[in-house]
Amino acid sequence: DILGLLYDQEYLPGCVGSYMSRDIVSFDIEDDFSDVCECLIHSPYRRVPILREGRLAGMVTRGDLIRVYKERYRPGTGLSSSMQYRDRLLAWDAMTHGILSVRRHASLYDVMDILSARHVTGLPVVDERMCLEGIITEKDVLQYIRDPKVLDTPVQNHMTIEVVAFEQTARLWDVCECLIRHDFRRVPIVSQNTLVGIVARADIIRVMTSIFKCARDPTGR
Repeated sequence: DILGLLYDQEYLPGCVGSYMSRDIVSFDIEDDFSDVCECLIHSPYRRVPILREGRLAGMVTRGDLIRVYKERYRPGTGLSSSMQYRDRLLAWDAMTHGILSVRRHASLYDVMDILSARHVTGLPVVDERMCLEGIITEKDVLQYIRDPKVLDTPVQNHMTIEVVAFEQTARLWDVCECLIRHDFRRVPIVSQNTLVGIVARADIIRVMTSIFKCARDPTGR
C-alpha cells in the first residue's frame, strides 16, 4: 500500500485509517489450519489476521507455516516412511523459474514500479550474462522512499552485495532452515553464480505440504 501511494509524494498526510485496506481476509481461531495454509500459498499477501469472536487474537505468516511443518517433518514423529523423501529434495525441486530481475544501472524508481506491480518483496540484480551481483529488497527501497531525489539513482548504490544464495543442487531442507533463521522471504538459486531461479517461503510450503498430504494418505485422496 505504501509503495503504491508514495510514487509522487514525499510523505503521506493524515493517519493510517485514511490509507489502510478494509477488505481483509481473516480466519477465526477455530478454523482449520490447512485453510490458512492454502490461502497463504495461493495469495500474494504473506500473513493473515486470526480472530477470536471478531476480535484480533494474532497473526499467521508464511514463516509460521514453515516452522509448523518443519516440526511435523522432524524424524521420529511417527509419520509414514515416505516422509524421508523430503531429505532428498533439492533446491531445484521447489524453485521458481522465469524470475524477475534488474540490472545494476536501473533506477530505484524502476524497482519500486516492479515491486508494486508484481507483488514481490525483492529483486536479484544481475549482469548481461545473468550472473548474480546483488539483491534489492522492499526494505532497501523504504529507507529512501521519502527522498524523491534518490529515486533516480541506480540500483547499484543501494543493493545488498553480500547475498545469501544456494546452488540448485543444495538440499531444500537447508534452504528452509535458512529462511527460518533470517528475516528475508526468498533466496536466489544459482548454478556457478548464474541465476537460475528463486526459492521463496511459499514455494517450500507448497512442496512440503504436498509431501505431508501423501504421507497421511498415500492414495492421494
